[in-house]
Amino acid sequence: MSLKAAPTRAAGETEAAATALPSQPAPGLSLSSPATFSTTVALGDLTVTLVGLGLPAGFPAVTPDAGLQLVAPQLMVVCTRPADDECPSLGAFELIDADGTRHSPVIAVTGEGFLPKGEFGGGTAIAGGMVFMPPVDAAPYVLRYAGSQGREAFFVIE
Repeated sequence: MSLKAAPTRAAGETEAAATALPSQPAPGLSLSSPATFSTTVALGDLTVTLVGLGLPAGFPAVTPDAGLQLVAPQLMVVCTRPADDECPSLGAFELIDADGTRHSPVIAVTGEGFLPKGEFGGGTAIAGGMVFMPPVDAAPYVLRYAGSQGREAFFVIE
């Protein structure tokens, strides 16, 4: 018969705490734990949600180069500050492919139906998107948002 030693615990630590696995960051707050479609990620005074994929209606036709494809994430961004305040301008977006290569948007449009440049009012919800052109065989992709206040959000696009 063999005897197993019980795991050692710090003074006052429960057995559950002694055997607990390290916690993962909340979905969407790290590249290793990206949020999925329709998950809202809170970043201070902003919330960001991946709400769709595809070019908006009425968008001009775009033909990708050979070996590349269009990836067009659509987002909803909400400024949770009071109506008499403003949120800072949006940060930068990039698409990270399965190989770790980072892609900038090839088309970044603003205006009605697209994400604005500059500050926007508290309580405002804005929707819009951008277009990336990554390699066809490099999925899954992760959309990275780097906020102007140093906070990041990550969304998986499969």
